[in-house]
Amino acid sequence: MKHTDYVVEAAEALDAPGEIWLFRDKIFYDPANREWCFIGSHLKGLKFIGETRYWILRICGWLQFKYPEGPICSI
Repeated sequence: MKHTDYVVEAAEALDAPGEIWLFRDKIFYDPANREWCFIGSHLKGLKFIGETRYWILRICGWLQFKYPEGPICSI
């Protein structure tokens, strides 16, 4: 699976609102820190205060719980 497939799985499981889909390619697994995170400066800005920030953090948390070691490699 691609990393966006994991994000879609989390968004569907959490029943996230539609605008969150716009950011699905900005959520990645950081192997150095061993955590799912949002890649982008917008999360800290005024633009992201409120519900959008809440949903992005929920998605990252869900992914961290379900896939703590990151995406599953299928070789």
